[in-house]
Amino acid sequence: MYQRTTSRFLAPIAVAVAMGASGAALAQGGAGAGGGATAPQQQAAPDIDVSDDQVAAFAEAQTRVAEIGQKWTPRMQEAESKEAVQKARQSAQQEMVIAVENAGLSVQEYNKIARAAQADEDLRGRIQEEK
Repeated sequence: MYQRTTSRFLAPIAVAVAMGASGAALAQGGAGAGGGATAPQQQAAPDIDVSDDQVAAFAEAQTRVAEIGQKWTPRMQEAESKEAVQKARQSAQQEMVIAVENAGLSVQEYNKIARAAQADEDLRGRIQEEK
C-alpha cells in the first residue's frame, strides 16, 4: 500500500478545497493537521464580517466537506501508486468544490470564512451553534 498523510489535506476545516477550484494557493488549516511535510506559512486571517446566512452555509458546507474527506481518506491511504493518490485527491477536491457551491458559497468565500474562524473564537462558536 502507498501510505500518505491525508488528514492534513482533508482536515475538517477543509481549506484544501481551494486547490482544485481555481489553482489558488493552499492555506493549511490547523484543525486536524497531522505531522509530516513542512506546511506553507499561514496567511493572516482576514478581518471579515460574516452574516448569519453565511455562517449557516459554511456550517453546512463544512459538514459535507468533512464527510467527503472521510470517504476519500481511506482510498488515498490504500492507493498503490502516487498516480492513484493524485486521482483520488482530484476526485475528492471536485466533490468538495461542488459541496461548497451547493451550500451557497464560492470556494473563495468558504476559504475566507475558514481562515477567519481559525483566528476568531466567536466566529468558531457561531459555526458550531449551526451544526
